[in-house]
Amino acid sequence: YRLTEHHVSGSMSRWLPWLSALQPALFVELSPQHAEELGVANLEVVAVSTPRASISRQTLVTRTIRPFRVGGRTVHHLCMPCHWGYKGISTGDVVHALSAMVADPNVTIHEAKVFVCRVEKSRASARVRRSARRSPRRRPSRSRPRRAPRPPRGRR
Repeated sequence: YRLTEHHVSGSMSRWLPWLSALQPALFVELSPQHAEELGVANLEVVAVSTPRASISRQTLVTRTIRPFRVGGRTVHHLCMPCHWGYKGISTGDVVHALSAMVADPNVTIHEAKVFVCRVEKSRASARVRRSARRSPRRRPSRSRPRRAPRPPRGRR
């Protein structure tokens, strides 16, 4: 989803110091029930992973996200804003790296907004907390997001 502070795509808004100061870092929004099941509190770090990539970010535990009841079973979901990348004043993991790149044919905006992922308490909390507190005026990191390794090609 989009944040009010980054009202346009991240490639435009993360270069503006005043917007980057208002929303300096990516976060993972969870329900209190989901956070309790994972054993994490607000601002603790979780790892979100799919077969394509894995990212670690601080949580925002809020009651605005509520679990669903499907077939008598509780199904949790999480939300992550899509504004961060590896360039700009405010940098961070690329949420779109978790899913396949499928562009809408009319406007070529990333189409995959919902996908299945694994969420677990992260062990890499010190590194993530340091990067989240970084001043927006500091020179951005040039490192690219980590991606899941590709499977080996078969012989022909």
